[in-house]
Amino acid sequence: MAESHIGGVTLGPLTMTAHAVTRTNHSIPYLLGAARNSRLVGQVESANSGQEFGNFWEEMRDHAVSCVLLADAAIESYANELFGDASRLFPQQFLAGLDLLWDELEKRKSSLEKLDLALTLRNKPKLDRKLPLLKAIHALGRLRNELTHFKPEWSHQQKKQLNVSSDLAGHFQPNQWMQNESIFPRAWVGHSFTVWAVNTTVEFLKHFEAQADLIDRTAWQDFHSRLAP
Repeated sequence: MAESHIGGVTLGPLTMTAHAVTRTNHSIPYLLGAARNSRLVGQVESANSGQEFGNFWEEMRDHAVSCVLLADAAIESYANELFGDASRLFPQQFLAGLDLLWDELEKRKSSLEKLDLALTLRNKPKLDRKLPLLKAIHALGRLRNELTHFKPEWSHQQKKQLNVSSDLAGHFQPNQWMQNESIFPRAWVGHSFTVWAVNTTVEFLKHFEAQADLIDRTAWQDFHSRLAP
């Protein structure tokens, strides 16, 4: 409670109310969820290792799909959070234009394109798509897209599924029950994959922060144990 004074005259008490301003970010929570689902895949796989293929695979698949979706969502959320902090991260002369264009940018730009824009606004080079890490992120994003918009193909007429499998090949070990199948649509499901997916996403975001000169943005050390996939 305070009083207002004008020219030595007391006008009476003023009531001042403080309002806390908060914001929810999802990038780290999504990553933590991806890591949690990865550990669950590992538990199911370990408990059934050496057993004949059975219904346990459905649980593995569901957790693995959740891992993919959450890892991909973490990257998009991270990109959007950057622009939510535009006034602190980007030069003032660009802010008015961003306010005008953001709705269109948000709808039409991919996560990587948004990150490229953030780098440009910070006068840094764009992400190098030729880097192995960027190719890995591309493969993970393509898997997410193909799972979300899945189209079945007969085993003797595979086209897109073989292309997706080619993108994923070499990044992890296919699961032990489908060694003779293409990696996509089923053989990718396993702990080797989910460990790769989580670790690749974390490594990519750290790479971006280093390139953007934002190495203090995320306190990765605070989440180290919880991000173990």
